[in-house]
Amino acid sequence: MELLVGKKNWVSSDFRTLAKSQFETRKFYNKRLLIFNEVPKHIDIQTFLNITGRDGIRYELKGKNDDLSFVYKGVIALTSNEFFTTNDQSSSAIERRRRTVVFDKVFTEDEKKRWSDIGGFEQLTAEIPGVVNWALGMTRAEVSDVFHSPPEKVKEANQKAERTNAPIVDFIHSNVVYEENSYVHIGVKNPINENGERYYSGENVRLYPRYLSWCDREGRKRPMAKSAFIETVVNYINSKLVPQGEAEVYHVKGRKLHGGYPIMNIRLLPVVNDEEVGTSPPSKESSLSLPWQQGERNGIPFKGQF
Repeated sequence: MELLVGKKNWVSSDFRTLAKSQFETRKFYNKRLLIFNEVPKHIDIQTFLNITGRDGIRYELKGKNDDLSFVYKGVIALTSNEFFTTNDQSSSAIERRRRTVVFDKVFTEDEKKRWSDIGGFEQLTAEIPGVVNWALGMTRAEVSDVFHSPPEKVKEANQKAERTNAPIVDFIHSNVVYEENSYVHIGVKNPINENGERYYSGENVRLYPRYLSWCDREGRKRPMAKSAFIETVVNYINSKLVPQGEAEVYHVKGRKLHGGYPIMNIRLLPVVNDEEVGTSPPSKESSLSLPWQQGERNGIPFKGQF
């Protein structure tokens, strides 16, 4: 990558310096490639989100009070030995911008020697002008298609990276489905301890208690606050699970609907047995899909969760 953009057009940084130094971002001015090597297991990404979001970032010089800013328009590459987590668990901003490529081919010493003997690096670098000309010859539509339609291996790597950073994605996929005209009440945190076990009132039919129960089973000691949880669920489902052209998922606010403030156009998957929700005692509310969720209630066609 460094040879592709040219030695004067790239710069390296690290997240610790980026978070602590007010002068670090000025290094990125007019660069085309920004590389973060050896990314740690957990990072603070607020400034990083500003950079990748094309927000104005500070151009500050020591001893000067000029209030200058610029927009970074280059590419950013992060290298790491493992998937990392961030302090942004709710906005999904980093996931919308991420393209994960896993380099899992391990070369033997013999293969490395043969590569060196045939001048592999020199042959590869000799192809750079051709690669650049090919890329510059692409139309804007072709470039957009490359980024919006990545190979399946990249999609799979993105999903794995996303689930590492935001475990709530696993909860959503295993407990919630998109279904227009259905709804799920959110519920409250009401833990009940009985016979040495903890469960949550309504965990079988209400969304937030189900999530808290899931966190307990998965060993997640710091579940999301209710407000952040609602925002994350709605944003994720709208961005990843709603079919094109279908109604979006939304949280009812202000005036009550169906006796509360549910999330519309989703359905909570039924609990079949205790193994799927842990060993908690059964809730007073039904642990199975209610008979009128996909049929009629008092003779009236109806879908929903109570």
